[in-house]
Amino acid sequence: MPTPLRVLILEDRPDDAELMVLKLKDAGFEPDWTRVDTQEDYLANLDVFLDVILADYVVPQFDGLTALKLMQEQGFEIPFIVVTGSYEELAIACMRQGAADYVLKGQLDRLGESVERALGEKELREAKSRTEQAMREREALYRTLFDETRDAIIITNRYGRVIDLNPAAEELFEYGLDETHELLERDLYTDPKQADALLEEIKKVGSVQDFEVRLRSKSGREMDCLVTWTIRHGADGVFLGRRGIIRDTTKEKQLEKALQESEARFQTVANSAFDAIVLADHKGQIAFWNPAASRIFGYAPDEAQGKSLSLLFVDEGGTAEPRGAAQLLEAGNDQALSERLVGLRKNGERFPLSISLSSSEIASKRFFSAIIRDIGEAPLARQDVDIQERLESSWEGG
Repeated sequence: MPTPLRVLILEDRPDDAELMVLKLKDAGFEPDWTRVDTQEDYLANLDVFLDVILADYVVPQFDGLTALKLMQEQGFEIPFIVVTGSYEELAIACMRQGAADYVLKGQLDRLGESVERALGEKELREAKSRTEQAMREREALYRTLFDETRDAIIITNRYGRVIDLNPAAEELFEYGLDETHELLERDLYTDPKQADALLEEIKKVGSVQDFEVRLRSKSGREMDCLVTWTIRHGADGVFLGRRGIIRDTTKEKQLEKALQESEARFQTVANSAFDAIVLADHKGQIAFWNPAASRIFGYAPDEAQGKSLSLLFVDEGGTAEPRGAAQLLEAGNDQALSERLVGLRKNGERFPLSISLSSSEIASKRFFSAIIRDIGEAPLARQDVDIQERLESSWEGG
């Protein structure tokens, strides 16, 4: 099947132009062609959809070299083939200026081969251009991610020397890129032995992920960090160095420690309290139950947890519900109230109690906390410290 070919022919002799078209057909092309013989018509017919330009070197008041330069000035990259009778040296001069080839009119049998070769070279140039453009776009995307990510990124060479770092790394380690020419990655570790062990692990498996380390900034500030290191290879597989992604977890560690300390303080207060301390979720289901609650109500923690607060109370009308709980839930903000109710032990015994009930929001969820005192026991055992204040103090300390 013939190959479609859009051709612009610069030729003042119609017979010569038709002979070129015939030779193209013989070579397997299906030419869609236009002949021009003036500069004005030539410029009018130049467009990006042309596949090839065939130009006689000498046209009255116009020549091939001028035609080539005009095409280039218009920004087109169309294969330009000079077809000449006896001006071979001038045709070669056109090639030096960017023409794809030249063909002598006495050797038009090779015109098809010349066109085919020129089209192949154009396709290679376009493929190379697309590849280079894709590489530029990938590099731009990489630099954007490199510069804008909040994690620190460090690039080292094969000797472990830092050769690049992103703005987040500059801020974390307090080094500018112009200061890293003598900086080794192991210099960032507070413990050189840990650095050596980590580097050995990277050599063995090629990478490490979320490895806990302690690093040091230029000013000596120490940080708990998670690091992910990977080996960089060149296109030929040669080892180039390493890439490290580093996240500062110092604040997270501090918050975790504070939370653990707060939890420990709460457990100490709750477990030693004389009064029952009960925590319930927004549905009123028990989530925490201290030893005093077990003593007062007779339920073991695993028997009470997940059950409704209504399990613990009755009133004169027989309703098993603290009257203020619904009010607190409806209010939807931090409030507190105190009531006197009738408690119900596991064995069915009723007893008088006082309850201090409050609600608070934690992680967008509402919780109730209740401090319950068996009033019948109160004259026998008084605490010097108010439990509510101790609990609030323990929470605030966290």
